[in-house]
Amino acid sequence: MTPGLAVSIGGLATPVIGTIADHTSLQVALMPLIVPPAIGGLLLQSLQEPKKPGTSPKRLTQDAAASRTAP
Repeated sequence: MTPGLAVSIGGLATPVIGTIADHTSLQVALMPLIVPPAIGGLLLQSLQEPKKPGTSPKRLTQDAAASRTAP
């Protein structure tokens, strides 16, 4: 689904970008294409690493407490 969506959006955006480039310059027309990857990069910074399957926060707390009291 993702490649098809990307190709479809690209097919719809190409004439618009081409028209903008014809009236201004290619640099001006391609400048807005910097924004989506920048937003994606910022959103990726807020993601956390997934937790290991089968571990719950309560179990992790018990394990941490046990390791502190062990000799």
